Amino acid sequence: TSQRKYVYFYEELWRKFWNVSGNIGDVSAEEASTEKYTIPEEPAITIFGVELLNIPENILNKIRIKIFQGTNFTPQLRYDTGKTFIDSLAVDSFANVKGNFKVSIETKKGFFGKTIKVLELWHNTLFMDTNVEFYDFPANQLDIKRAYRKTLGDNVTIRLLLTRESIGTAVPIESDGYGKVTDLEHLELDSKDTI
Repeated sequence: TSQRKYVYFYEELWRKFWNVSGNIGDVSAEEASTEKYTIPEEPAITIFGVELLNIPENILNKIRIKIFQGTNFTPQLRYDTGKTFIDSLAVDSFANVKGNFKVSIETKKGFFGKTIKVLELWHNTLFMDTNVEFYDFPANQLDIKRAYRKTLGDNVTIRLLLTRESIGTAVPIESDGYGKVTDLEHLELDSKDTI
């Protein structure tokens, strides 16, 4: 899912930020190397909370949430609930990210059990409206581990709560119980993609 999302982002750069219509391939390499095609400044955001929504009961009793800043190499850890897994599907956090970032959800089976990656979200702040209270990322935008895909279902959602200054600016909640404020609502990614 994430790889396909970034292909979409690449097209969005051309269409939305560089105002190229028609075939992107018609832009010559010489023209594409001009200043007109510079990547815009990616906004910084603060994620002060992560919530898992629409999770079936008793599926994820203990979770660990990590937030990473994407880099050209290994992602940098910005927030971690720690090795002690938490009982809640919502956590207060404080992570400043800019550009590419990742939210990782892990679980643990039993007291001495192995840590299992459940799902990940990769996104880029350039493609987010920073003037909202929260962002919801539905299942079609998440990399869900194959073993959990059927169990979690198609309605699982990661909600990122943004900076406290933006509280009160959220879009109305939709009737299905969660709001979608991302520009990628029309992006149809295959939910069978795996991590």
